[in-house]
Amino acid sequence: MLNINMEYKFGILFVRLNGKLTLENAQKLESSLIPIIINNGIKNLVYNFNELKSIDEVGHKLLLMTINAVKHNKGNTLIVNNRFKLKNIKEISNELNALDILKV
Repeated sequence: MLNINMEYKFGILFVRLNGKLTLENAQKLESSLIPIIINNGIKNLVYNFNELKSIDEVGHKLLLMTINAVKHNKGNTLIVNNRFKLKNIKEISNELNALDILKV
């Protein structure tokens, strides 16, 4: 099961994932998040993995798709608690640090 909490504040879309991001439920994130990024021109995205239990290859590819969508908007993606060692994504210690890093 995957629970997704999205909150838009200060020009940043915060996405908090709780559960497992796997083949069985990746479509839930894809169908909700990618249209938001594209249709609203989201430039700043912060993932919070504090409650994410696991991620498989399909989930990893989906995250890369969302990151590329943000890059297409000339934006940046940050991750809180990157314990799954996703590469080429800046890790931050907490969501408040995103405000300083993204300069919003």
